[in-house]
Amino acid sequence: MSNFDIAIGVGEASLNSAIAALYANPSAKSSYFEGSYSKDISGKGAVKLTYDVKAAPTVTLTPPDQASWDKAIKKNKDASLPQDNCFQIHFPDISGSESIDNGSPVDAEGQLTVYLTAAMTRGVLSLDPQAVSIDTSSFSQFDQWFVTSILVPAALDMAESVLGTIKLPDLPSYQGITFNDPGITILSNQLVTAATLSTNKTALSFEGFSTPDKAYYALVSPDTINAVAAAGTASYINKPLSGSDKKGNDMAWAKGSYKASLSSITTTADTTDPTKIAVAVKADISVSGSAGGIGPAMACPIGAALNAF
Repeated sequence: MSNFDIAIGVGEASLNSAIAALYANPSAKSSYFEGSYSKDISGKGAVKLTYDVKAAPTVTLTPPDQASWDKAIKKNKDASLPQDNCFQIHFPDISGSESIDNGSPVDAEGQLTVYLTAAMTRGVLSLDPQAVSIDTSSFSQFDQWFVTSILVPAALDMAESVLGTIKLPDLPSYQGITFNDPGITILSNQLVTAATLSTNKTALSFEGFSTPDKAYYALVSPDTINAVAAAGTASYINKPLSGSDKKGNDMAWAKGSYKASLSSITTTADTTDPTKIAVAVKADISVSGSAGGIGPAMACPIGAALNAF
């Protein structure tokens, strides 16, 4: 059974919209989608790659299949396919220019996919590029050593830089109500981060959690709403408020009084739909009023006063 008090989910559509907007911004495009990578390689010299991403990349929040992973060029040669929070970012069109010791450049263009893992450490989202899937024939102008030694490391850095621009919102705090360090998972093509209240002593768990069919959402537990409601209304619970007022003159007057006491605010969740929460407010409220004067008495000869409320 899942256990969390606040959860924020981001689907592929939202992530891809954010990346597309970043790509469409000229300043961001030059910062994150164009650049260079250089390295001194024994027997080759000072090798430099200048690259330009020609189309906005897209994210797929699922891991690659085993066959694709086996063919990929890995950051750690013998690494196995990650079991948790592994996903992909696909660059459909990227061009590069290779030069050695500032010699004549060699140009090539193609597509590649980077495999990454996501983790949450002390509330900070971290992305770790693991491998690059690349059809070397699409970069046939580049030597194999250049693809492995220069292009792949550059692609790993670029993927981490692009996705690093996407920030998850900070967890809120309110009148002393705080949360434990959040965790993260990838479920049903969604990136989900969640946390428990600092008063919740049960470990955070995503087991059995059914993600809403939404591109972006935030879920809050009844316990969290109850805690916030209790903190915000502490000065009013079981503390009656009352008052009265009178308007008019001897010809006609009216007065009213009220008395109200807030007993409790409670919430319950719909077990069939995690996005629905019912809020119940219990309060004792009474209001009374009256009217009188010469005018009302003349209008009602049977009585000396008119009860208006």
